[in-house]
Amino acid sequence: MKKLFIPVLAAALVASASCSKSSSGPSTPQAQVMFMNAWLVTNSVNVTANTIAVSNGTNLGFLKNTGYQNVSAGVSEDLAFLLPSPSTKLIDTSVTLTANTHYSLYITGVTPLAQVMTVDDVTAPASGMAKVRFVNLSPDTVGYNVYIGSTMVSGADTKYRGVTAFTSIAATTGNVLVSDPNNVPIQTLLNNQTFSPGKIYTIVLTGQYASPSTTTITILNNN
Repeated sequence: MKKLFIPVLAAALVASASCSKSSSGPSTPQAQVMFMNAWLVTNSVNVTANTIAVSNGTNLGFLKNTGYQNVSAGVSEDLAFLLPSPSTKLIDTSVTLTANTHYSLYITGVTPLAQVMTVDDVTAPASGMAKVRFVNLSPDTVGYNVYIGSTMVSGADTKYRGVTAFTSIAATTGNVLVSDPNNVPIQTLLNNQTFSPGKIYTIVLTGQYASPSTTTITILNNN
């Protein structure tokens, strides 16, 4: 099954200083950004937008996310992840955000740190359907396919920092399997997950396949 890929803003970025911007007023156009901590090295991070703390982004634990939060739209919007104590910038990026558009920003990697940013299509699926996509944040060199039950929902051999487009599936409950098509024993399983009609989901793989494996599947809700 051929899959299309959405544009992804992904870069292994070193922590750098950037100019701050004043907090947005009530009339400032807003984008909606979800931040996720997928960094393997620490338990928690803080998240800021233009040096202002993001709601739900203080002491954001590993595999946790902020949900979509309003961030001022415009050019040179500074989005950053920091160590909580002492407060130290880990990595940041300056991006252009479009008003009323949804984005996700992930911190990942070991050395070097990396960020993956996506533009999220949150338009509702057709009646009786759900939408899913796959984000590979495992820094291994392996590419993965994704199955829900016996249905392949991503067959693109998606490698590290790769993101598939959202695809529609019939609403269902089943096991989620992420596997290497070139080496079947390399796989990660998450049992008994429900994909409800009208809902949108992101399947995220983190960790590394080693002995023992630390790979984990996390399901994010996008609406």
